[in-house]
Amino acid sequence: SKLTLEDLKMVVPKRKHSYRMTFPLAAGSSMLLGALGRVDVVETEGRTPVEITVFAPANMTFHRCRTEKAEEFARRKAGDVLVPPVDPKRFDVVQPFHTAHRFELEGTGWKEACVDVVFPGYCWVAITAAKESRFVVEAVTPEGVEVMLREPLLPYEARWTGVKYYGRPGWYMANGSKTKGYSLGKARAKFSRGQRW
Repeated sequence: SKLTLEDLKMVVPKRKHSYRMTFPLAAGSSMLLGALGRVDVVETEGRTPVEITVFAPANMTFHRCRTEKAEEFARRKAGDVLVPPVDPKRFDVVQPFHTAHRFELEGTGWKEACVDVVFPGYCWVAITAAKESRFVVEAVTPEGVEVMLREPLLPYEARWTGVKYYGRPGWYMANGSKTKGYSLGKARAKFSRGQRW
């Protein structure tokens, strides 16, 4: 593995529940998964975004940005606000954006995800899109990481895990207040099942 023991400790789940957060991504946007990889939305039909629901360990941070700025931002913030890896010097060793896995997909409607994109060993994302809308995503990973597609394990999470991203990795808006990602579970518990934030 290219990850150190400290990095591995961050990606091993330590809580009963994982992060489950949903973000809209338009064409030309990316979701950084720590500094270990990213999801790029390459094409969508019209201006309709897709929704990306991230399922990940509590210590992993995320950042949404324009695709053309993703690698430079990750290199600059790795080990700081984008973790893992913990050590910023490990960015060039891990080479998180070595391989792009391209997928052409079709949405099944806003009520349920159409697919899970699995990053083995650290997280997966479920993608929700308008019914019969075609879109293209790329999963960008370190060398040797084989990204997989599968039927969604939790297809309805996007309906009640939507959060407003505050623009800084790890910070979000929930119930009108800025909150660190670790507090999202408590804020989410205040809402009834099926209600979006």
